[in-house]
Amino acid sequence: MYRRRTALKAVGTGVFGMLAGCSAPGDDGTSGEATAVTSGETTPFLTRSSLPEWYPDGDGLVVLVGSDDRAEALLDSYDIPEDREATVRELLSGIDYGDERLLLVESVGPSACHDRLELSAFELDDGTLRAEATVIDTATGDVDCAAVEQYPSALARVGFDGAPPEAASVRITDGRGDTATVSSERPG
Repeated sequence: MYRRRTALKAVGTGVFGMLAGCSAPGDDGTSGEATAVTSGETTPFLTRSSLPEWYPDGDGLVVLVGSDDRAEALLDSYDIPEDREATVRELLSGIDYGDERLLLVESVGPSACHDRLELSAFELDDGTLRAEATVIDTATGDVDCAAVEQYPSALARVGFDGAPPEAASVRITDGRGDTATVSSERPG
């Protein structure tokens, strides 16, 4: 009986040690990357009609923000209307870049009715935040939409259960139905 208890205790300790090693960040010499997305709060940002720098040579814009200074610099580069500013400030209120990131995604739509971009399917894959983005035609009924290109964008506040990622890759479907994957720069 003594040997059986000793053997069970040794096996139990070994299994516990293996599980603890799998879940404890940094045990293998890494910096302890995040293991999962814990939240993803989104809000529409802007829809602009002026030509962005990334277009027509790019498929969209993805920016991953990792500091208050970078968030301020990014948002200051846009002319945010008064009616959107309160919503954006509310999204950013109390953000903790120690375990959260701000994600901005922008794409293109072929008419004035393609004025919203939706973000979804947040996940962490090999240290990169991945998401889906789709430009939405918001026209209802028999509405005539001006044939003018629109550039809708959205913001997401994404939380992690460990160290946040330093890169994002978003699969964007634009208003024409074309799909491309766009990657971010390192957050600042």
